[in-house]
Parts: sequence; C-alpha cells; structure tokens
Amino acid sequence: DNQYNVGDIIEVAGFRGVVSEIGIRTTSLTDTGGNVKIINNSDMRNIVNLSNKASFAVCDFPIPYEVKIADAEVALDKVLNTVQEKYPEVFPSKPNYSGVQLLDASAVVLRVVAEVDEGNRFKAARLLNRELKEGMESLGISCPYNQIVVHKAD
Repeated sequence: DNQYNVGDIIEVAGFRGVVSEIGIRTTSLTDTGGNVKIINNSDMRNIVNLSNKASFAVCDFPIPYEVKIADAEVALDKVLNTVQEKYPEVFPSKPNYSGVQLLDASAVVLRVVAEVDEGNRFKAARLLNRELKEGMESLGISCPYNQIVVHKAD
C-alpha cells in the first residue's frame, strides 16, 4: 500500500529505525546504533511513518530571573541567526523562538523550535542546546543553576 518505503524512518512496536529492506515476508529496520530488527510483515501494525512530514527539534533554554525577557529575546534572535548559518544542512530555516515556556523555581525557561528532517531531529536538538548555551553566554546571559539559601537562626 506504499505506507512506508526503504529509506523511511518509521516506528513500530516501540522500535524506531530506517527501513533497510522490505521483503515478501519480513521488513528490516536499522536504528541509529546499527541494530537491525526484523519484523514479520503480518506483525506490522500501528506504524508511525516519521518521514512523511517535517519533524521538530525542541530546546528549552533557562535564563535567570534577573535578565529582562526582552533583552534575552534580542540576544536569542542573534544566536538563532548564527545557528542556521553555521549548520544549514541541519537547519534548512532559522529556528523559531516560541516564547516563555515556563516560570521555573530558579529560571524563566524560553522555548526554541526548529523544523528539521526526522533524520536530524536529535542532532538538531543537541546542536541547539550547545549553540544556545555558548551564544547566550557570549552575549552576557548565562544559564542559571539551582541554589539553596540557608538562613542561620540565632
């Protein structure tokens, strides 16, 4: 039925991989670690074809409460421009700033989403994490870390 083809990335029965072979009785999937899963075609049910549509890499980036959100958004825009220029093969377009995701206990969390090919989804998320940390720090905005304040009782 042409639901998936060799080269597509699919998920079936909790296994995610590239369709490496489709035979008369079995289909072979290869995951990113090189592991091959052979599944009887009669057992191919509830398949998710991840190659049909664009995928999204998501990065949540915390900033200290002391930093004005507007200032962080200006810095973030500069960093996102360089990410797309630096890795055009991973990011066909500039990643998008989605807004404030969370007001956490020790940080304001900003969300960045990039539309990518499914084969680059995890690589793109790792690159975004790295480039956002490095880029934002170079512009004077560091990642906060959990702190505990202890008061000594007299």
